[in-house]
Amino acid sequence: WLDRFCADGRCNETRVTEYGIGAGLLGEQMMKTYNLSHYDGIDISQKSLDAARARLLQHGCRAERFGLHNVSVDFASLAPKLFITQAVIQHFPSLNYTFDFLDRVNRCGAQYLMLQTRNGKIEMDKETVGTRGGRWPEWRVRHATRVTTPQLEGALDKYLLEWHVVGGNANIYYAFRRKRVPITAHRWRDRGDLRRTL
Repeated sequence: WLDRFCADGRCNETRVTEYGIGAGLLGEQMMKTYNLSHYDGIDISQKSLDAARARLLQHGCRAERFGLHNVSVDFASLAPKLFITQAVIQHFPSLNYTFDFLDRVNRCGAQYLMLQTRNGKIEMDKETVGTRGGRWPEWRVRHATRVTTPQLEGALDKYLLEWHVVGGNANIYYAFRRKRVPITAHRWRDRGDLRRTL
């Protein structure tokens, strides 16, 4: 999904915010591959933030070109051009929590969004997924917070869906771009009045 998302050059030398960074693997890859101007990682776990900081520094990422933050940070204050989250939304505790998060994303000001969710229509069971070490590896799919495409489009009303693709393990990847805001007639009139005043 990353190659497709970045194919038009949108990821090159830009500001990226990632929500739910784990140990910082994606941040490291993007900083190296796309020479990001700045990377901001957000996570609920201080342990993850510490691990990500160590990884980024170990792999030659300069400290002044990245920032790591707790989930309470105001997304818009980070001024992202791209906002990315993967393997996170399905672990949110409720739909209310999920839509509060999506409202924050909707107001973050990013030009592009890449979100990965669980498919709200797929139910996994032991016959379809098999076992791993005596446990059902996709147990969380049945008990995850799942969000449908119409729900995402409704919550992210400042954005247009560019494309989405269904991946393995009931994952769906969504690419959004920010809607253009047209200049209305009264705004043009106001600009003219301002010029006459000056």
